[in-house]
Amino acid sequence: MRTLGTKLRSKFAAYDKARYNIEEQWLKNVRQFVGEYDPKILNGLKPEQSRAYPRVTRVKVLSMVARLHALLFPARESNWSTESSPIPTLPSDKLAAPATEWMAGNPQKQATQDEIDRLVKLAADDIALKMQKVVNDQLADAGVDGSVDYQELVRDVIFQGVLYGCGVLKGPMTVAATGAMIEVDDNGVPQVIETQMYRPFFEVLSIWDYYPDFSAKDFKQQGGEFQRHIYSRHTFSQLAKRPDFMAAPIKEYLREHKSGNYTKKNYETQLDQLSEDKQQTQPAEADKFELIEYWGCVSGHDLRGAGVDIADADLSKDTYACVWMIDDVVIKVAQNPYPEGVSMYHQFVFEKDEVNLTGSGLPVIMRDSQLGVSSFTRMLVDNASTVCGPNVEVDLDQLAPSKGNTTIAPFNVYIKDNPSPSGARAVQSISFDSHIPELMEAIKLMNQFADTETFVNPMTGGDFENAPSEALRTSGNMSMALASAALPFKDIVRNFDKFTKSVIHALVEWNLIY
Repeated sequence: MRTLGTKLRSKFAAYDKARYNIEEQWLKNVRQFVGEYDPKILNGLKPEQSRAYPRVTRVKVLSMVARLHALLFPARESNWSTESSPIPTLPSDKLAAPATEWMAGNPQKQATQDEIDRLVKLAADDIALKMQKVVNDQLADAGVDGSVDYQELVRDVIFQGVLYGCGVLKGPMTVAATGAMIEVDDNGVPQVIETQMYRPFFEVLSIWDYYPDFSAKDFKQQGGEFQRHIYSRHTFSQLAKRPDFMAAPIKEYLREHKSGNYTKKNYETQLDQLSEDKQQTQPAEADKFELIEYWGCVSGHDLRGAGVDIADADLSKDTYACVWMIDDVVIKVAQNPYPEGVSMYHQFVFEKDEVNLTGSGLPVIMRDSQLGVSSFTRMLVDNASTVCGPNVEVDLDQLAPSKGNTTIAPFNVYIKDNPSPSGARAVQSISFDSHIPELMEAIKLMNQFADTETFVNPMTGGDFENAPSEALRTSGNMSMALASAALPFKDIVRNFDKFTKSVIHALVEWNLIY
């Protein structure tokens, strides 16, 4: 157990270190979204310079999320379904029913293979239809407390995917409760039966708490994945009451660590340093506990050492398992209940990146355009404040001593005490060149670049005010215009389809087990 904890803790440290550069990019994305300059840029600005930062990225991100959500979840149709394969394979107890049914209905007829295959296909279609009905019902209350549906969860996944490049949904996990159900017995009599009932649920995982294997080229090739949890002392102590956690090491750790083990990471500190109206609230360090959850391969010897029932023949094999730790102390080990190929973490990658496993978010794509808009806006504000305000040259030698105040004010009288021999005025206006029209054109150009780079423009957002009127004269032309506006999103939708397949596949397997 100690060896397993030390080994996985060292592995987590390596994953954490590999994520550092990605965290820096995520921090840039957050600042870009909320309208904060990166410290490096901010330190280069003089105190008298403008800090204006138009939030173009925020508009693009929220527009992209809304557009994708509308495309992925149409009003009157589902974006997934379950179907039987053309040549289905069923367990023996399911195969017996269609064969018995056919023989009962055709006592004098000899069966053919084609006829039996047709009946098996019909039986498989019926099973697939029932599975779809059950899964659809489970998605209607997919949250842990049953009050949040799948669409609401996925909206947060899409938002994180657009903002950071990757959104993650975890599950299905299981909540158990004693409940009652009505079953019809063999005599056709309905009976109320109290039983242990199970319900699957999902949760949106913050990308900041997710530590994948960045050495892998694809999520399916990972050597494991970690999740970081921050618990209060009370929440951590409650784990000792659960049958799937080890009570003894939890209680011992609580006795030896009165004030917790949580220390803020670098990214948490930087998020806290954002201005007050955009501050990301982080928990205080006192009385907090950092737990690490691992999903990946564990040797059969380690599983048996943790109390998991492993056959002798499987001791030398690696088994997919779940391990919870606090520091290097293991507090839970469980074998993965799902078959190989079923994931606990489902990733939506907004745009694939050959370099980065978690892909690229929208802020990365339009970063230069956003910085261009911000730079030209700062220039415009600085130039406007220079040319619009009064700029004067004052010859103090000509003014009376009583008029030593050089503030420009309405209805002011300047008394000359010593007129200049040349006849020059004591107070003269100075003008500077205005570049406001040129700067406004530059800002407009950068906004056009942002529209091109992100595919998010007024038309894709549903605003046809500036579209050619001829193209919108008929409903057919309007439909074609909308279809063309949605075309650039098709690749993103395909990426989301992989996420959907992963979620539904896992939920189907959950139903086969539970």
